[in-house]
Amino acid sequence: MRSTYRALPAAIALALPLALTACGGDGEAVSPLSGEAVAPSSTASGGPSPSASPSASAREATPVSGVTERTVSHTQADVTVLSAEVSYETPASKTGEVPDPLPGDVPHLYVEVKVANRLLNAGLLLQDGIFLDLGTGEQLPNMLRTDATDNLGPGTTADGWYGFELPGADAPVEDAVLVLGELDRRQDVLPLTGEQPEPEYPKEIDVASPGRVLTGSVDDHSGQCPMEVEITGATLAHWVGFDEGGSSHRTEQAGADTLMVRLDFDVSTGPDAVACFLHTQDELHLIVDGQRRGDSPRIHETGNVDSGTTAQQYLVYEVPADAEVALEWGNIEGRTVVTEIPVP
Repeated sequence: MRSTYRALPAAIALALPLALTACGGDGEAVSPLSGEAVAPSSTASGGPSPSASPSASAREATPVSGVTERTVSHTQADVTVLSAEVSYETPASKTGEVPDPLPGDVPHLYVEVKVANRLLNAGLLLQDGIFLDLGTGEQLPNMLRTDATDNLGPGTTADGWYGFELPGADAPVEDAVLVLGELDRRQDVLPLTGEQPEPEYPKEIDVASPGRVLTGSVDDHSGQCPMEVEITGATLAHWVGFDEGGSSHRTEQAGADTLMVRLDFDVSTGPDAVACFLHTQDELHLIVDGQRRGDSPRIHETGNVDSGTTAQQYLVYEVPADAEVALEWGNIEGRTVVTEIPVP
């Protein structure tokens, strides 16, 4: 038994150099068969797997060539495109919900915009109805919520981003068109590159003046109020809005198959007139394809006109874009005047 205990330290001393040689001596791992060094395992050390994702350089944002600063009007907003880029950065990273750029697996087109609220007495919220068309007719929805899609105060401006998930890395972003407007409403478009076409609307049209319009009571001569009406302007548009007298007046965006028509006119009364005005229900009637309708104006100014004076007034109707449209002036129980409103 004593000889056994004496042999143990010697065996350990002999085995130790062999063990150090097997470990490489300087801490490098070696193959147990060849003795060659093995590359360190990044997975074992907590690093990324070599096949986890493309390199960071392959995921850097790529500016879209040919994008120039350009503006489109939609309702009361002027939307100006400043730049555009294709990036794998996630929407949450782009909006600042996470502090550092976070790459994902899906490419996006991010469009940098500046949004201005033209009205001085009404707020703006342009959040829905923001799309991207890659030239296929399919409209990709905006995925970002930034300052540009938040509430804007009257007359203010905000910078931000719109973001659209692309169908693939080779998506034809050079054909991209920004589309503003709900699917069931008139939409306004802005190509990101190339020539920017002139918008079809708003468009001025010619509407004849009705001349002498009989308002008030038909049976009672003393209650009659003849007025002279002269059309000073007529416009077809997707939307009508303006500031007046410390207030903002605006319509909704016209429907996909309708248009807004604004008529501006001067109304004059004689020296003996008393409380004369155009009643929007009794003395103004929209006629569509020969049928008198009970449409009310979207917005209007048709108040009392003092005797012997002239007042500037207006009417805004939403009308079908593919019909024969006219406006009938005067009490239908008496003499009326019909003026045609040309629409496409």
